[in-house]
Amino acid sequence: MSQRAIDEATLLKLVQLAGYELPAERREMVLGQYNTLLAGFEAFEAYDTKEMPPAHAFTPRWEG
Repeated sequence: MSQRAIDEATLLKLVQLAGYELPAERREMVLGQYNTLLAGFEAFEAYDTKEMPPAHAFTPRWEG
């Protein structure tokens, strides 16, 4: 689980601050997806991307 994982109370506060409503039957699913995204961001942050070229430098080679 992510070190920054949130609980249901925090999720509800975020939803309220954004001006939305989240039905009770969808909370568990949304909370799981949100925490999965946070874990993915943490995994990405583990990589040193300082020397990585920007995406626009990518040139696909389709011949082969």
